[in-house]
Amino acid sequence: MNKPANWKIADTRYVGCIDIMGFKDLVARKSHGDVYEMMLRVSKAVESIASLLKNFHSDREDDVAVTLYSDSILVYSKDASYDSREIFVATIANLTNALFKERVPFKGAVAFGEMTLDFANSIFFGQPLIDAHLMQEELSYYGVVVHATAENEKGHNIDEDYAIIEYNTPFKSGTAKHLTIMPGITFIETFEEHILNEVYDNVLRMRFNTSGPLRKYIDNTLAYLDHIEEYGQKVLKANQPEKP
Repeated sequence: MNKPANWKIADTRYVGCIDIMGFKDLVARKSHGDVYEMMLRVSKAVESIASLLKNFHSDREDDVAVTLYSDSILVYSKDASYDSREIFVATIANLTNALFKERVPFKGAVAFGEMTLDFANSIFFGQPLIDAHLMQEELSYYGVVVHATAENEKGHNIDEDYAIIEYNTPFKSGTAKHLTIMPGITFIETFEEHILNEVYDNVLRMRFNTSGPLRKYIDNTLAYLDHIEEYGQKVLKANQPEKP
């Protein structure tokens, strides 16, 4: 995707880390060609976000950068401004939806803090990248969770955004309430049930290629989507005009 040249090299920003699940095992078990085909699907999902930003947010597409490296998709906001945060969350929401459409299993997390992005010299480091990477490793569902650094940062609270919902998130060691970024679902005006149904169907299709302990990721993801639907129905009901 884009590699903006007008960003500060070091700035306080949001960082998203989305890892493709089972990549190392896939490389070991499948042919090089099969792995390449899967990575083409991942690349297609990333490129779909570039097209989305260009078509609908052409004046703000420079507020976010997405890079693909090996089995990781990294998403960066330009800075800590409201505009950058908004487009960052929208990018994560639509990217995860695109990955579901391509039937690519993934886990992700977002964090906040000082991050160095030197695209010219390929130097990338910062605590939020570490925080996001470590947190996504502990997830036990297909989705994106919000790290405490992004959840509680004064003046930059990510839960003000429209694609965020709190959930009793499944981790390898148990469950804990965290904010999550929903896949393609927004409550900015109303709840669009047909979008959720598409996500649900795509997750069900992923079940056909999953067996054994990994099935828990599918089950946990479907339970998460059920929770979104329940919440969405409440939003619909709340937005219905009162009868005279």
